[in-house]
Amino acid sequence: MGRVNTVKLQKSLESLLKEVEEVKKRESAERMKTQECKETVKKKRERIVSEFGKLHRLLADEEKLLLQKLEEEEKQILLLINENLARLVEEKCLLEELILEIKEKSQQPADGLLKDMKSILSRCEGVKFQSPKAVCVTLKENYCIPERCLGMRDMLKKFRVDVILDPETAHPDLSVSEDRKSVRRGSKKLLLSLFDSPKRFGSAPAVLGSPGFFSGRHYWEVQVGDKPEWGLGLCREAAGRKGSVLFSPNNGYWVLRLQNGGTYEALTVPVSPVTLSVRPRRVGIFLDYEAGEISFYNVSDRSHIYTFTDKFSGNLRPLFFLGAFLGGRNAEPLVISWVRDPQGTGCIIL
Repeated sequence: MGRVNTVKLQKSLESLLKEVEEVKKRESAERMKTQECKETVKKKRERIVSEFGKLHRLLADEEKLLLQKLEEEEKQILLLINENLARLVEEKCLLEELILEIKEKSQQPADGLLKDMKSILSRCEGVKFQSPKAVCVTLKENYCIPERCLGMRDMLKKFRVDVILDPETAHPDLSVSEDRKSVRRGSKKLLLSLFDSPKRFGSAPAVLGSPGFFSGRHYWEVQVGDKPEWGLGLCREAAGRKGSVLFSPNNGYWVLRLQNGGTYEALTVPVSPVTLSVRPRRVGIFLDYEAGEISFYNVSDRSHIYTFTDKFSGNLRPLFFLGAFLGGRNAEPLVISWVRDPQGTGCIIL
């Protein structure tokens, strides 16, 4: 009987030990979820702070510009008013001097007064009051907050720049359009691509854009359409282009990439995966050189994708990476959005 009870207790103990191990595993898993949640919230918090910081800076610039315009109009109005005041003060002084002179003359004997009477009367008749120039104190503008301040993309478009492709940097397998606004993988190559050059990408199917940027804020948009692979961003002018090129900030490349139709990545070290709820068909790139930020936006749903933060120096060039050919599935071009239409009608397309 005692042996039977011992066996039962042993089985119960083993069962409980298994339960404890299972509970420990689940406890560990939950603690990992806690850490994962904290990391996710931290990244989201940093993104919110970064985006609102950018928005605050842009709004501060708009506020400064609006106040400067208001101050300038105030100066112009006050200048006209002060001119009127100066003229009125001068006329008042002349009148007061004449009045004082007449009072003094009126105290003189009659014979002395008659001698100066003609001159005094002539001067009195010559006094003509000049009405001041009409000055309107109603402001020409209403100085309301511009509509573009109500949307991030509308604000960024203030910094839009007309980027074109530089065919001298294009990989030999790439075909750049005549207007230098689109690039695709294809057999139709520019004559320039037949000659090797230190400027040209040797292995990576990429091309640089112009102009380059040494300072300031700049924004442009690129249509990526349904391409399953692409890469966009900026690179240093001096960054290597020959051999196996590793896109990373350490090598002078700040690139957002879509790989094989499903994985969006910021090419940091290690790579930073990016989760998007809406697939972008057009991507906006915003460089704030002095702030050390390169931000990417999904124009399709007006959402922020990713921001690189770094310290920049020298010339930065827009970068366009075509990705693998994928048996023809990735033949669609990358197209830079026009700032103004090619017909020159002045219609904003970006």
